[in-house]
Amino acid sequence: AFTIFGSMALSLLLYKVFPAQFAASAANTYTGYTAVESGGAVYAALSLAVVPAVLEEFLCRGIAYNEYKTYGAVTAVFMSSLCFAMLHTNFIRLPIYLITGVILALVANASGSIIASMVVHSAHNVFVLFLEPYIYKIAAKSGAGIMLMMFIVITLLLIFAILFFAKLESLYNEKAHSGEKSPLIRKKRDGELPHFLQAVTSPTFVILAVFYIVLSIIG
Repeated sequence: AFTIFGSMALSLLLYKVFPAQFAASAANTYTGYTAVESGGAVYAALSLAVVPAVLEEFLCRGIAYNEYKTYGAVTAVFMSSLCFAMLHTNFIRLPIYLITGVILALVANASGSIIASMVVHSAHNVFVLFLEPYIYKIAAKSGAGIMLMMFIVITLLLIFAILFFAKLESLYNEKAHSGEKSPLIRKKRDGELPHFLQAVTSPTFVILAVFYIVLSIIG
């Protein structure tokens, strides 16, 4: 719920600030929505929501996260989320993917299971596919409509944010009481560049960033 209402709040904000650009971007996101309308809901959910979620979690929370884990979990969470955001090659929706990536990375890190982030990611994708288009239709009807929608969404976002971070605190407390060493921040050696700077200047990330910028310009 925190993931869903977080991305929804950002979507409505971006829709308000960049209505034309964001509307076109959203249309590209729902390329398979006609399959839903024509009765292929199960096929659409599997092919456009569940399968992409599983594969993206393997890539971003599996490979990318573990690649950057040597710099500490804080850097790994942010870098894997940045890779996740750029993977979608959609500049307008970049903040949405980045925040969603951070939440998914925290889910995987706190639970110690990539399965958990796959489930959350799949649920989020199903919501976006089936229900988010109706949110935009309601918000587009009038200025008062989008303000009311924003109020409802932000209220629910704050409620589920409190629940989400309370659960994270509980999970990390359990790890601490069991004597597990914190992986969140790792001290750098003398003369060594900050871990985040090392991560963003790594050849793999630089190639990905250049690829993303080129595709965004072309798009």
